Amino acid sequence: TKRVAAKKPPVKKVASTSDKGTKIAGNQPGPPGMLRLVTVPWTDVYFEGRKLGQTPLVDVRLPSGKVTLRLVNREAGIDRKIVVDIKPGRRNTYRRNLY
Repeated sequence: TKRVAAKKPPVKKVASTSDKGTKIAGNQPGPPGMLRLVTVPWTDVYFEGRKLGQTPLVDVRLPSGKVTLRLVNREAGIDRKIVVDIKPGRRNTYRRNLY
């Protein structure tokens, strides 16, 4: 009889963790953060098409990472997008003068 060597299964790459168990590699975002946003003048704030509220926003939960927000005040002719960096597990405060 002919002998056939067993094939080794492919090696999978996995994310590494620190000694505290926190993830330090990979593409998955961390825990959400909280946004505080003040604009001059006031604006309606949208994230992914959903209205978050009118500024000032206080402690609105958002996913961590770079987040694009749409700021709208039709009376003042304002309709623009801004990018904010939401740090995981933290309160992130931003102020914008839109004039």
